[in-house]
Amino acid sequence: MRLAFAILIGLPLLGCSGEPPYKGDKRYAVQGTVTYNDEPVDNAMISFTGENPTGQHMTGAPILGGKYSIEADKGPNAGKYQVQVRWSKPTGKKRKDTDTGEMIDEVKEVLPSKFNANSELRAEVGSGSNTFDFELKGPALK
Repeated sequence: MRLAFAILIGLPLLGCSGEPPYKGDKRYAVQGTVTYNDEPVDNAMISFTGENPTGQHMTGAPILGGKYSIEADKGPNAGKYQVQVRWSKPTGKKRKDTDTGEMIDEVKEVLPSKFNANSELRAEVGSGSNTFDFELKGPALK
């Protein structure tokens, strides 16, 4: 009985020793630029979601002045990634915040879904240069 209890208590601790949970867990710094119709994307977010969800880290960063950077300790590990760019802008309307009751600016996604929800953007991370520049094209923003 004590052995069974010790095994049950010890199971959640496996993998918490600071060792990678699987081979190939090395993370890499990634950086690059994002433009939309040749203009820098600003105050947006970029995310990298692994195409192999059991063996890759999802990560992201803000895009400021058209540039993003993710340090190695928070970066993705080697592999193929779907990349999403989300850029929300105020609509000019106000709405009531459900948590605070305050009136706040309503925002909406301005980029076409092929760059976020249904992203066609891809990147392959590995040893060597991990600079990914995305030159997005689409209809004029309103």
